[in-house]
Amino acid sequence: MPMRKKRRSAKAAVKKVYGYEGTITEGTVYSYVYDRQTGVIRMSVILLVDDDGDMLKLTSRWLTKAGYETKEALSGGEALELLKKTKADLILLDYAMPGMDGPQTLELIREDESIRNIPVIFRTGKEDTEAMGIMETLRPAAVVSKAEGKLPLLKAVEDALS
Repeated sequence: MPMRKKRRSAKAAVKKVYGYEGTITEGTVYSYVYDRQTGVIRMSVILLVDDDGDMLKLTSRWLTKAGYETKEALSGGEALELLKKTKADLILLDYAMPGMDGPQTLELIREDESIRNIPVIFRTGKEDTEAMGIMETLRPAAVVSKAEGKLPLLKAVEDALS
């Protein structure tokens, strides 16, 4: 009598192939990157920077359901500290924050050789031309209005990571 092959669930296959040990939810597409420094395949990590805690939670939920791992910072200074300890593949940066705003934070990111090549997407509620001009001079990967919602944000994230 021939032996039957043991069937694996999609979850088990992802864990075996990618070595991912975190929680895997059915129906979720996961975004993985190959980390050249460690030689490990891991989920894409997105750093969210926004002084609005509710916006952080909402954006984190959207991105987590889309298969990304998220880290959160409530200020530019907190984001810079987190980037010293944590690897990020993309940064979603709020334009207007108290203290160190988005443009100042991006300037400091660009000055640090270890993190300068991380793509940055500005999220903003501002629609004025002066703010748009400032953002464009800093060469972000994209500028996405908070008013546009989930789908344009997910498209910009996918484009920036590809």
